[in-house]
Amino acid sequence: ANDNVNGHAGLSMLRTRIDPTDSGSGSAWNSEAGPMTLAKSVNSGILIWSTEWSPPATYKNNNSVDGGGSNGSLNSTATFKGAASGAPNSADTGYASYLTRYIQYIQSQFGVSLYAVSPQNEPDWDPTYEAAIWNAGQFDVFTGAFHSALQAAGLSTKIMITESFGDR
Repeated sequence: ANDNVNGHAGLSMLRTRIDPTDSGSGSAWNSEAGPMTLAKSVNSGILIWSTEWSPPATYKNNNSVDGGGSNGSLNSTATFKGAASGAPNSADTGYASYLTRYIQYIQSQFGVSLYAVSPQNEPDWDPTYEAAIWNAGQFDVFTGAFHSALQAAGLSTKIMITESFGDR
């Protein structure tokens, strides 16, 4: 939080990770609750946003939350299944629903209204840990699907795109 007088870090924003393995109960999302609630208790005005390192495995071509280890190759099998143009497909709408449920869970369980959500951290990096490769068209289609899901849920959370996107 932004209180650097009483031994706090002096932050005005906090980024947290979204666990991609939640099966619907929300329990996988509890790991980031501590830092969020602590930051809010020190500074009620802190902006908290969350990012996903990988969509859930079902929304990726390799059916794993991990990347393929190709270090950003466009030939990676760890790609998001979302549509690259046109109308959203089931991966777009399913993942948008997943992120919307995450936002609702964090607010209802911990009283934290997220400022923004980023659907993908480093979409052009393919390490062996949680990751997914996205192209620009997929972001274009997904952002519309996610915005619609947020509106339908009555949420004003912003969509943050993207934290890195190299030269593609």
